[in-house]
Amino acid sequence: MYPTLKNGSMIMVNRHFNNLNDGIYVMRHENNLLVKLLQLLPDGIIKVKSDNTLYEPWEINKDKLNSTDIELIGRVVWSGQRM
Repeated sequence: MYPTLKNGSMIMVNRHFNNLNDGIYVMRHENNLLVKLLQLLPDGIIKVKSDNTLYEPWEINKDKLNSTDIELIGRVVWSGQRM
């Protein structure tokens, strides 16, 4: 997620959010934890993006969230880094 989040940045994650809105989220995809920008599109489609241009955006259907392959962990509400 560079440059928004630098390598080694600490994040605070709200695991008890009510609504899914555009923002930065932690998600589990298969066995990997990812920090990604989620953008809500019409018809229940969610675009999963990264600030890092090496990673192509991809889309998932909102109905696929919290399945065995994809789980939304929480919304990033704070980030900081050591000096």
